[in-house]
Amino acid sequence: MKKIKVLYIDDEEINLEVFYSTFRKKYDVYTAISADEGMKILDNNNINVIISDQRMPEKTGVSFFEEVKVKFPDTIRIILTAYADYETAYESINRGFVFRFMQKPWDFEDLVNIIEDSYKIYTLTTKNKELANQYQLLFDHHTIPVFIVDKSTFKITKANKCAVEFFSLKENDFNLDVNSLFPFKHLINDNNKIIGVLNGEREKRMVNIRYEDITWDKTASYLISIEDQTELIAFEKAKLDFMSRIQDKERKQLSMELHDGLAQELVLLKLYVEESLSKDEQALKSFLEAHKKIINSIRSLSYSLNPPDLKNGFSKALENLFLRLEEASKINFIYANKNPNQADSLLDQNRAYNLYRICQEFINNSLKHSKAKNICSKVEVSDDYFLLEVKDDGIGFNSDEIKLGDGLKNMEERAKIADLKFEIESKPMQGTTIRLLITL
Repeated sequence: MKKIKVLYIDDEEINLEVFYSTFRKKYDVYTAISADEGMKILDNNNINVIISDQRMPEKTGVSFFEEVKVKFPDTIRIILTAYADYETAYESINRGFVFRFMQKPWDFEDLVNIIEDSYKIYTLTTKNKELANQYQLLFDHHTIPVFIVDKSTFKITKANKCAVEFFSLKENDFNLDVNSLFPFKHLINDNNKIIGVLNGEREKRMVNIRYEDITWDKTASYLISIEDQTELIAFEKAKLDFMSRIQDKERKQLSMELHDGLAQELVLLKLYVEESLSKDEQALKSFLEAHKKIINSIRSLSYSLNPPDLKNGFSKALENLFLRLEEASKINFIYANKNPNQADSLLDQNRAYNLYRICQEFINNSLKHSKAKNICSKVEVSDDYFLLEVKDDGIGFNSDEIKLGDGLKNMEERAKIADLKFEIESKPMQGTTIRLLITL
């Protein structure tokens, strides 16, 4: 087992001899008859614990330890004195960063315990320093921006190279409130959040913010990491957009087949049946009524599958959809929008198209599964937001327990493509509601 290296300094040679003979088997002992000689030993040896007499002719123990703490801050320092000098004790602890203050003559067991305790502190101190150095190295060379922020003031304590480059920080920015770079205060209790921030080039980047509580330099702090997700989000959005276009192409093709194929076949069937049932007026009347319902259903389904006509604006297109669906079904459709022109002015083509498609998807799901009697939609707009809400009064479902089907997944994907905040709310026997929000 590695021995503890102990340096003992005393201006009385007899004391040095007694100390050496007492502890030489237990510790790796070094002795010095003056502070200057002790400093030379420290320069050439990795000493763990220093014990020094306080009253020496050229330099006191406290004065010596003030020099030692600058050159060798990790060493553990102990003062010995033959006097009950409390002023010396105060000085030794407050000026010299001394671990213990002992009076002569020392007791063997007491001094052993003190040396052992001192070495434990030395070991912990050096290990902590090694860990801190390793952490510092990782911090400085991390490939994403990282900040250390004071927990009480939100001031930036430290920033790694990536953070400096990402936000184009300068030296005088290192006492900056981190909230001036991104709204971190609002993200507390909402860890691992993706938000938009402006980098040093004033470009908007979508980043994932993570943080954890740490103690840095004896201060409660946050360790904040920032992972740029802009390219990944753009790729996912492009992928979803591509899938959406493929689905729309397939729906358009199916719509054309219904309209140009099946509908035309029904027209021919009508001609044949009219001829064969021309003498049976009641049978012909019943057939024609059934035929009309089938044709209307096909037309409604064909229109729903076909990409919407948005040339007159999103509001008019959605209103027309509700009117047609009400004509073709027994469900009551209600559409409310007090400011259609203002609403349409806030929507680009991409958002208008995907909003329309999400409404279609919701209505299709509702018609298939909800057993609703009413489907309502309303649009709210202001200077701060655009909100579209669609709801039915059907059987609903437990959104916490039931896995979302393809229809609801499609709605979520379209919301991502159009950069919309999507919410769905449903409870058994209380209907289902979707909300699509644009924050301006």
